[in-house]
Amino acid sequence: MSIEVSMHNGMKYELNPKKFTAHTVYSPKAHGDIIIPKSILYNNNKKYYITKIGAETFKNNQEILSVQFPEDSKIKSFENSSFYGCSIKSISIPRKVKFIGENAFFLCYKLKTINLPIDSKLVTLDSNAISFSLIESLFIPSKVEELKNGWCCS
Repeated sequence: MSIEVSMHNGMKYELNPKKFTAHTVYSPKAHGDIIIPKSILYNNNKKYYITKIGAETFKNNQEILSVQFPEDSKIKSFENSSFYGCSIKSISIPRKVKFIGENAFFLCYKLKTINLPIDSKLVTLDSNAISFSLIESLFIPSKVEELKNGWCCS
């Protein structure tokens, strides 16, 4: 059983009460400069750690400027189409992210900066992960093992 909750700035999360984890879900009302916290409190202040940006969370959202995470973020993956076609201009990927899914930043025409820390745990950039965006430069950490076909075309 999972629970969906809405938070400030239009963000929505799905909670897993057995594991005390959470992930973002489709949030069409999210806007401005988004901060995804390390955890959220719910139901008598129980802490749920946010472990992934869910599939299609920000898909086609034209109200987002940036997404930020705390240094000690628990995010491990950006799922398929998580930012597909949105208006994001910059993002700093948390250190613990291992996977960036298919079409994660596809058609993000305003995206110019993706910051990856030098000690990033990133292993895989899936197909079309950052295709059809206007990235000006990108550092690929040495731990990356897999760049799937078309991960950055056009």
